[in-house]
Amino acid sequence: MFPALFAAVALAAAAPAQPTSSAVKFDQTITGQPVILPQGPVAVEVRVSEFPAGFKGPVHKQPYARYAYILSGRLRVHYEDGGVTKEFGQGEAMIEGIDQWHWVEPVGSEGVKVLVIDQTPPGAANVVIRRP
Repeated sequence: MFPALFAAVALAAAAPAQPTSSAVKFDQTITGQPVILPQGPVAVEVRVSEFPAGFKGPVHKQPYARYAYILSGRLRVHYEDGGVTKEFGQGEAMIEGIDQWHWVEPVGSEGVKVLVIDQTPPGAANVVIRRP
């Protein structure tokens, strides 16, 4: 009986690790808008943005959906329309509001690192900064 148990334990220990994944699905932005993609061909930009502690981003908007995943730290997003303010921490994802003025700032003393994905028509920018 015990040799079979030891053999089963040895096989389990020798088995290769299996990949894991987790997913989140969205059909709305963080302000409740439906997610609408550009029509026709798109350019996809993937980047990591870092915001140091004490940073306050300029007031800006995205004309197209922007996907964000918090890699480290905590990010606060402030929207002027409706006064919506939301916070996101490490491991959380979001889709920013489309065509709505907002700004971002890290929460706490460590800064924030964010994986950002934009899909825009080729040659189009996905950030419009409000000028005073």
